[in-house]
Amino acid sequence: MSTAVSQRLSFRGVASEAKRVTTAHSLHFFALSLLFLFPFCFSIVIYPSLFTAAFSQLNGFHPQQWLLSFNADPTDPRARPILLALFALCLAPCAFGTIIYSTFNGHHGRPVTLSSSVKSLVCSFFPMLSTLIVSQIIVCLVGVLAALILLAGLQIVGVEVNYNNPSWGLVILYVLLVLPTILWLQINWSLAYVIVVVESKWGYEPLRGSAQLVKGMRRVAASILLLYGLVISLMVVYYSLWFGMVGPNFTHREILFWIAAIIVVYSSSLVTGVTLNSLAANVVLYIHCKALHEKEAFLEVAEVESKDASLPFGDGKVSQVVNHV
Repeated sequence: MSTAVSQRLSFRGVASEAKRVTTAHSLHFFALSLLFLFPFCFSIVIYPSLFTAAFSQLNGFHPQQWLLSFNADPTDPRARPILLALFALCLAPCAFGTIIYSTFNGHHGRPVTLSSSVKSLVCSFFPMLSTLIVSQIIVCLVGVLAALILLAGLQIVGVEVNYNNPSWGLVILYVLLVLPTILWLQINWSLAYVIVVVESKWGYEPLRGSAQLVKGMRRVAASILLLYGLVISLMVVYYSLWFGMVGPNFTHREILFWIAAIIVVYSSSLVTGVTLNSLAANVVLYIHCKALHEKEAFLEVAEVESKDASLPFGDGKVSQVVNHV
């Protein structure tokens, strides 16, 4: 049963169904995107440039310099990435929560209004924030563990590492070591934020529930994550590369400002649209996974009850079915 359903459920089907919901309430999702999702995506697009500018002013990577930047002037380039990251962290639950709430209700044909979506943040903001923080802590622990394993391996083979200026080969090796694990975690956590909104769970529980719910549908979840994530990454990299190559060598600062503003707004708009479709697709995937697992659980219970209800009669060649009321 589960195999037949998983074959019918494809990435194209999930994406088209999500697109149908967002198109049917296009003005509503446009308003939510303008309020929450676009500022969040704007932060994502410009963050690499701010981080690179701040990192270039440091003599090597020293975490205490980043901590001291909190006491510095907010206009200090060292403080901007930290402040922007905090801004995005607070904005993410608003963007994710309202989009998920609206998509779930719109998919079930319920009324979708801007006021109800914003009011839903009263119940979903802090659970969403806690789940986001827990997931990032786990990802950071995976990254630290991978770094310790890599450094220990290099020390065993006798390779010296320059911590202030690591080589590109070492960076690539680290990425190849940690990236598969992080991708596997993100695929398993694809439905976590939907569980937060729909089932009112928080912290580690939505992550665990998503890993159980996505079983049998990991291929679809991986397609959503990789395809939408690839587009978002390309937009962020495009803006960062353009800003990094053109910015230092361009002499007309006023023209540069307007060109950069147009590119960052355009990139942020594209990232906003892709993120909206990605969130809606995960909601649709959650609905299908939930229905599939409930159906499988019902069939298992029915099968157990059917076996328990079939009792031997006479010499065992004839069985009598006892119907439970």
